[in-house]
Amino acid sequence: MCKLLLCLASISCLWVCCGQSNAQAKRLEPEVGKLPHEANGFGETVEKAKAMAVKDAVERIRGLMAMQKPPMDSFIVTEDYARKLLDTGEEGAEVKNEVFKEPLKQWVMPFRSDTDWWSDVVHRDYAAQRAARSSDRQTWTSRGMFGIAILLLAAVGYVRADEYTHRRYTTWLRIASIGVVTTVIAGWVYVFQVGW
Repeated sequence: MCKLLLCLASISCLWVCCGQSNAQAKRLEPEVGKLPHEANGFGETVEKAKAMAVKDAVERIRGLMAMQKPPMDSFIVTEDYARKLLDTGEEGAEVKNEVFKEPLKQWVMPFRSDTDWWSDVVHRDYAAQRAARSSDRQTWTSRGMFGIAILLLAAVGYVRADEYTHRRYTTWLRIASIGVVTTVIAGWVYVFQVGW
């Protein structure tokens, strides 16, 4: 029983070690390209132009993230997040367009200069990467723990049943135990190749 408890304690420690770390990112400056200074939006009304300016900001940030080596693709920039990085902005010059009868309104929203928003984007991307790696490690650890628990249960069950029956059914118990071990190994192989 003591060995079983030690084994379970070791598995629990393994689970804890597979958790997410909180290491900070070192790279804070963009490696390729320049930080965008402003986002532009065009629309039939000022409100539509403002909405398009926010969408333009999202596309500019995603484009800069994609230019990095390696590309930063773990953190998904949303419009709500982009709004936090932009100043209120102001109306720009109207633009004539052949499709629309009236000239389009323009809204210019500069990126905030009072905060280091690019560092925040980098930190959020690294945090999303760590969370994905941690989730993957914990998934594989839980599969391993499940398999080991079944093997331990089969071993303990074999020994207890063999003692209880005074070794009258040893051959049948061994066959059953081998069947359980084979099933667990086959399950691991299937999960490893096909997925959970």
